[in-house]
Amino acid sequence: MEKIIEIKNLSYSYPDGTAALDNVNLSVFMGDCVGILGPNGAGKTTLLLHLNGILNGNSSVKIGGLTVDEKNLSVIRSKVGLVFQDPDDQLFMPTVFDDVAFGPVNMDMGTGEVQKRVDGALDSVDMKEYKERISHHLSYGEKKRISLATVLSMNPEILVLDEPTGNLDPKHRKEFIKFLSATDITKIIASHDIDMVKSICNKVAIMDKGSIAAFDTKENIFKNKDLLKLHSLY
Repeated sequence: MEKIIEIKNLSYSYPDGTAALDNVNLSVFMGDCVGILGPNGAGKTTLLLHLNGILNGNSSVKIGGLTVDEKNLSVIRSKVGLVFQDPDDQLFMPTVFDDVAFGPVNMDMGTGEVQKRVDGALDSVDMKEYKERISHHLSYGEKKRISLATVLSMNPEILVLDEPTGNLDPKHRKEFIKFLSATDITKIIASHDIDMVKSICNKVAIMDKGSIAAFDTKENIFKNKDLLKLHSLY
């Protein structure tokens, strides 16, 4: 099986000196769905932000064999679709159509292909009728789905999601999980939603204090009650 993400000895401190990641090593294979669990402040979001070069620590992070650096950044970002925890960090254009079209337009696609990508992405998150709406007038849950569509419109090889089911109502949480289950691309999901991780992920990493405390199949992780208790997950 082909290795699609490789992280070696990743450490990162924020400009104020706060240490966020400490010697993280992680390999993800094509088609994996990896859940990242851990208490608040464990470093989950910081790790995700290294996967498409928003942050850059003192280590080697490779996506599909390409090092995440300035030279490869545009290619990396076309491969890695990152959906932020807060949709307001992702939506900044006048309308839903403009938000979802932003990626394809910047990939120099023709008008017809852009339209096709937007319609397909919005249809997949059940938001096609919202195309001409103003993104910032939508509910939080609607914004979450539009944020996912902005990434899906670029047909990424890897989908990276930060708390994707956070603040979704039960109906749309269920639909979101169903959609993610049916999407066979590689997925990395940081979440506190343990039931969602159990239902769709095949592997689980537990993060705590900036390090990966455990990484294994979901079956092995979730049967280890002592491990879960130690990291406030049970």
